[in-house]
Amino acid sequence: DTQRTVRNRCGAVRSERRELRMRSSISYLWLAVSLLGCLLLSELIHCGTAKVHLPRVYWEASPHPSTPMTGASRGDLAQANEGITTDGHVFFFNNVQQFWKVNATTLAVISEAVAVPSEVRASGYVHMGDSQYLSSSSSLPSAPRTTAAPVILAGLSDYPHRVLPPRVMAFDVETFQPTGFSCNLTEQPLVPWVAVDESTDASLLYSSDYDTVTHVNVYNLSSSTPCALVRRIELSLPIIGAQGGVFVGRELYIGSDDTCVYSVDVESGQVTLQLCRLGPYEMEGITYLDLLAEGHGSLHFFPGHIFVPELQRRVLFHFQPKQAEPQVSLHTQY
Repeated sequence: DTQRTVRNRCGAVRSERRELRMRSSISYLWLAVSLLGCLLLSELIHCGTAKVHLPRVYWEASPHPSTPMTGASRGDLAQANEGITTDGHVFFFNNVQQFWKVNATTLAVISEAVAVPSEVRASGYVHMGDSQYLSSSSSLPSAPRTTAAPVILAGLSDYPHRVLPPRVMAFDVETFQPTGFSCNLTEQPLVPWVAVDESTDASLLYSSDYDTVTHVNVYNLSSSTPCALVRRIELSLPIIGAQGGVFVGRELYIGSDDTCVYSVDVESGQVTLQLCRLGPYEMEGITYLDLLAEGHGSLHFFPGHIFVPELQRRVLFHFQPKQAEPQVSLHTQY
């Protein structure tokens, strides 16, 4: 019996070692595929007559390249796996139903609360995507408020069913409770991200579908029918798996599931590859906040679902712009 037990244990150990070797092999294979994919993207040529621009602004990891989302002062922040936005001083993270207000450099949690009402979740709206801070709610006509207080806009959907029209709701930045404003986006089945360029027109909301994004929809928040479609921005290059959006200057930056960030010229629809961050995960929320003086860069995003268990770590990545180099354009027709 003793010998049989020893043999069984030895066999179990061998099996565990084989499994670990196999999982490690898968991890390395995933990294190799990610690297190859990123290299291919960097040399991307669009088949047709459209021009494809290689990065005009190169980004690199900041001196402090990442900040853990776990630790004593961060509570359950690691559960924030969908969106991030900022008021210029702090970050607001969110998952599918909850918000966190955190210190921008340490990620220490300042406050948190469930935001999506239970009755809204019960009706089928169970997924909240990447969010957008709005410094004034004056562009939201149906909000029952007497002051133009700041709000956070976020899109809700019935992902993965795609039956209900996606909805945009406004939330109070202190309590994270709904302000009363909401409207439906009827031109897309999901709402993985929303973005507003307050420096140009705070009444325009930008968003897109998730899968193969060929255009970005622009909605009017202030129209008599809120979230009426204003126009579509046809993209020069499809973006696969759009997860987050934010304006950087006059350009719309979109993070995607290929772990890359693209910029979109909202006038022409020209898509430019800005950076790739290799990793076995899907990219989620993205935001812009100048923390260069603290060594934390200015472009910030974090991974959501991590496909390789051995490489799981919840962090916020920080990137900063490199010195601009001459833009290179490729023009090829097959």
